[in-house]
Amino acid sequence: GGMQIGQAGTYFESFNTARAAAYSIFQIIDRKSPIDSSSKKGDVPERLVGNISFRDVFFNYPARKEVKILQGLSLDIEKGMSVALVGGSGCGKSTCIQLVQRFYDPDSGSVEIDGIDLKNLNVGWIRDHIGIVGQEPVLFDCSIEENIRYAKPNATDDEIEKACKEANAYAFIQRLPKKYDTMVGEGG
Repeated sequence: GGMQIGQAGTYFESFNTARAAAYSIFQIIDRKSPIDSSSKKGDVPERLVGNISFRDVFFNYPARKEVKILQGLSLDIEKGMSVALVGGSGCGKSTCIQLVQRFYDPDSGSVEIDGIDLKNLNVGWIRDHIGIVGQEPVLFDCSIEENIRYAKPNATDDEIEKACKEANAYAFIQRLPKKYDTMVGEGG
């Protein structure tokens, strides 16, 4: 037994390294997020118009407080408006969307929907009413129609057409030689 303990001694450093790493991981797992998407707390309005307002919003990412992202942003976006947020990498374009989705709360100021501060609304309800197309959409290596059917397998042809029109993709799909049967995917 003593010989085995002696041979195991060379691995004690690895055990200590693993223990230290596990400590950090368990701290992250045990951390309680200030924004709980599964919580039932918060108001659930009967209807949503969709007017979005940023009121003197200041925000820095929690892990990088020294990097200033939004510094006093005020912006009103009315239902039906098309708005383009333009700027260099790291200036806060995606951050604005993440604040509306309530992945973060502003350090100061407020983000409002229909005049109600998002902090007062149920997080799950907010996210159920927002549709996002990311900067880097993921397309599977199959046809346009099949990619759309991943979201709703039993979608009718009319529903697929309606979804494409709402996403402003219908016109360019119609210009493709195979239309909805066009193969897309990585680089597609």
